[in-house]
Amino acid sequence: MPPQRTQVLAVTRPAGVPLLINDRVDVCLASGADGVHVGQSDLAAVDVRRLLGPDRILGVSVRRRLP
Repeated sequence: MPPQRTQVLAVTRPAGVPLLINDRVDVCLASGADGVHVGQSDLAAVDVRRLLGPDRILGVSVRRRLP
């Protein structure tokens, strides 16, 4: 794991702050982060959930045009 991720986790874990990775499920899994955030142009949320498993956080951006 790159030292930056180790340093970030060393700060966030003791503080009880979850670490979310933007758009990169592979980085989330490799780094031991708490979850990932994906947008509508990334992998489908159902596929991301399958990769992450039930215990990690999954954030999803959605857009809806208001009338």
